[in-house]
Amino acid sequence: MLFTLKGNSLLSRTGLVFASVLAAFTTLMVAPGPASATVTSCSGFGCDGHDPAIQRWQSGPTHRDGRDHGSGFGVELWTGTTDGDFYAWAKASYPSGSNPYDYTVFVQRCRLDHSMCENLGESRADLLMYDGMDGNIVYKRTGMYYDPAARTARACMRGAGREVCTGWI
Repeated sequence: MLFTLKGNSLLSRTGLVFASVLAAFTTLMVAPGPASATVTSCSGFGCDGHDPAIQRWQSGPTHRDGRDHGSGFGVELWTGTTDGDFYAWAKASYPSGSNPYDYTVFVQRCRLDHSMCENLGESRADLLMYDGMDGNIVYKRTGMYYDPAARTARACMRGAGREVCTGWI
């Protein structure tokens, strides 16, 4: 038995009330803040890596191009405009129950003359953000990446000894 104070039930009730209030207060103090699925304020390159699924888009998201990698694997390029800035991200697709661990997906952003390029958000396909399923096909996406007028971008998938990329935008 938790309380054995037979003669002083007021003391045990006060203790229970105090413990309940303390537990409620502690829960409020350690409860996590707002979920990360809220729109965050950013602009330009400061938005690199943000989740495109939680943005408020002025235009888009728009499917721009897609490439089949073989064996049910594929990569798509998606774009959208938010706060006047243009962004691109990749969406991977692969069969449920397959081995996505050997495939990486990324957005490649280059200067217009291709003198400098960078692979952004490069990650194994299974570690990307979940974007849903259609039948047996799993869809996952990278973060979004700023694509200003002085740059060009495409989506790529590397695995099984080869690399496929969408067209440039």
